[in-house]
Amino acid sequence: MKPEVKFRNWNSRPCLALDTDIVFPVKKKIPMDSSLNSAHQQGRKADMLLKSRKPEEAIFCHRRAAEHLLQAMQLTTCMKAKDSISLQHQFHLRQQDLLQERLSKLQALQIKISNKKDLTQSQGTQTDFLNLDGSPNSIDAASQALSDTDSMLEYLINREKQERGDVSNQQQPEEHKIVQKVPRDDKTIIKELTVQNDELRKHVHILIKDLDECKGDNEFLLQRVLTAGRPDRGSDNKDIFGRTVEDDKSPNFELPPLEQPHFDFDSIGIPVEALEHSVEENGIFFSD
Repeated sequence: MKPEVKFRNWNSRPCLALDTDIVFPVKKKIPMDSSLNSAHQQGRKADMLLKSRKPEEAIFCHRRAAEHLLQAMQLTTCMKAKDSISLQHQFHLRQQDLLQERLSKLQALQIKISNKKDLTQSQGTQTDFLNLDGSPNSIDAASQALSDTDSMLEYLINREKQERGDVSNQQQPEEHKIVQKVPRDDKTIIKELTVQNDELRKHVHILIKDLDECKGDNEFLLQRVLTAGRPDRGSDNKDIFGRTVEDDKSPNFELPPLEQPHFDFDSIGIPVEALEHSVEENGIFFSD
């Protein structure tokens, strides 16, 4: 018995009808602008947008595809077609939820990174010296910290004098005339002084550490220079950098003279006269 020949929904060529195929009647053709074709187009568009790193537009396309599939499910009467369309509808809903979850996590991560950058910039604006890696800017940062601290202390001293009414018209030193920072309240003053002292302490530790390292390097180089300037470097046979140097003048050991080997030519059947004659012809001379 020959298998029944029926038509698929996307072309008009005859094919074998299998159990897993969605078989439509021969006379019924789905138009190109149908809900099912529109859903497939939206699905392919969502895949392309996802590859282009556009998750928001991909979510919108999956939503449109799910809506088109829902319309197609309501229009068809074939149970197998409904089951297939229902599975596709559930797939697009899952993709929509999955992409939305990933997008939410990405947005939360971006907000966290942005807040961290803003906090770092605000701290840098307050202190203006967050260079703690021992670079040459540590000296400038320490000087800036001292200047800010002196400015706030000068402000506190002047305010205390004003409260006591002990404001004199005497000429102040030149370095205390300008107050760089004028805090708004006592809480701000205490906070800024604490930050300035902490940062200043860090920079002082860094400068002391760099100074100790420089002293150690100077002592090491001085010792190497003194060792290299001596005529005899000693038995260690090393250069100023501590590397082993091979001496070109290696000692000549007295070795015993080599003994001439004695061969018994008679035992191998070669006459001694013939051997001597052959050696003389080749220019090789030897004595017994």
